[in-house]
Amino acid sequence: RPLSVSEVLDEAEPTIAKQYATQPNVRATMQSALGGIFLGNGDHVRAEQLMREAVASQREYGRDSADLATRLETLGRLLLRLQQYAGAESAGLEARAIRVRLTPGGLDDEAASTLGSALMGNEKYADAEGIFRELVANQRRHPKVGPGTSAFVLLGEDLRRQGRNDEASAYFREELERQLKAPDTDSSAIASTLSYLAAAQGMMGHGAEADSLMQRAYELYASVSPIQFQRVGRGTMLANRAELAARAGDDTKATPLADSARAMWKGTLPPGD
Repeated sequence: RPLSVSEVLDEAEPTIAKQYATQPNVRATMQSALGGIFLGNGDHVRAEQLMREAVASQREYGRDSADLATRLETLGRLLLRLQQYAGAESAGLEARAIRVRLTPGGLDDEAASTLGSALMGNEKYADAEGIFRELVANQRRHPKVGPGTSAFVLLGEDLRRQGRNDEASAYFREELERQLKAPDTDSSAIASTLSYLAAAQGMMGHGAEADSLMQRAYELYASVSPIQFQRVGRGTMLANRAELAARAGDDTKATPLADSARAMWKGTLPPGD
């Protein structure tokens, strides 16, 4: 009988290892590509295994190469996604060291963002801040609104976690201004920045402003698709508003907001409610 797709993928890994046993550079490329397929299929365990094997194969081919840095950065992004911050930090630091030796003064935005986020996840806020400030400086030199979390938001969130909410708010507002000026900014990106700003304002005791910002974010999430993403975003805003009201001692406001959040996540609250 014909093999299923999953069977073909299962057989691919040992086939690659055997067929390219004496060609580690080619083997690394194939392992990385296969890991990407498993990642796309939601199999994080197999994806991580293959990406680690790709790093090992690339090391066998030669150290201090741009290809090894690329394999490490790919692994680091996956580990960050899986919230394995220590592993993501280790891979990111090694990749960064290689890049510095190969191209002094160069800065890869995506790799630096991954490393900084891993450091922040490990609560190494000062180290993360240094990287995020490099990214912000680079973004100011080369203004663009692209995919992924902006350097301004990353730096702002790092500062917020340090309790430096005034500074954090300034970066969130700067990013918001940039997003509103850009013609094709996704509404969910604006809503996300509003929620970061709301969190900082809430920590400063500006409850009314924080609540207003979250209401604006809630409205923007109405245009997000698919519907499950919309419900996650809007439900989160309702839950955050409920928490804000509860901290202020306003249970009459907090309770219905919390109930609405649960209903939104369960899909029982109409999107336009």
